[in-house]
Amino acid sequence: MVALEGWMEALEGRMEEKLGRYTPLCIAFGCMVGFCLILGGHAGQSRVTAKLGQTVALQCSYDAAYYGRLAVCWGRGPIPNSGCNDEVLRATGGGEVSRLSERYRLAGDQGRGDVSLTIVGLQDSDAGVYGCRVDIPGWFNDHIHETSLTVVPDTPRPVTLQVGKVTEKTITVHWTPGPDGGRPIKGYRIDYSLRLFASNIVGRSAPSNVVTVTTPEAAPEGPPLDVQLEALTPRSIKITWK
Repeated sequence: MVALEGWMEALEGRMEEKLGRYTPLCIAFGCMVGFCLILGGHAGQSRVTAKLGQTVALQCSYDAAYYGRLAVCWGRGPIPNSGCNDEVLRATGGGEVSRLSERYRLAGDQGRGDVSLTIVGLQDSDAGVYGCRVDIPGWFNDHIHETSLTVVPDTPRPVTLQVGKVTEKTITVHWTPGPDGGRPIKGYRIDYSLRLFASNIVGRSAPSNVVTVTTPEAAPEGPPLDVQLEALTPRSIKITWK
């Protein structure tokens, strides 16, 4: 009996080293014989934080050199006992892929076992738990991996600045906003090198392109004084001085 218990402990140790996290179901017949089924297969967990509008890859891989190409599914929420919850993508061992949206892709090298889920153009609604299941042959062998995705807003992208009407003492500039980083733009700031910044609750964007302006020649009366900025439209201003 002591030798049998030692053998079982050694077996569980070897299987844990090979499979990672698992759930044992042990059934004993009388006091003499026991065996153990391994449920759940290899499992992993990770956390990913990415910004709105970006493209993110949620990692999942297996030993394709050993198993060959296998079927895989990705779903929303915790991984169930079989399949995937709220499935967003499924690929067969033959390479056929079905997906909920074109935003979900398998961009890795599937021939090497990289079945990471790529999500393009992150939205607020993409935040949450994602589950990957690789159908490993045999009982309770599936490789499963859960990823918790957090989506955060970003600063605005730089605006494109253009010069409009120019006179001896006035300059009118116009701009085209870039992406707002997932939060409404609250205002703009211009500096005297004629660069424009957009800002939202997250922070300020990188500067726009630099605009160089040469006004028509006029007899100088001294350095520019009383520089004024006048808003003409939500996307243009007029700069004057004396």
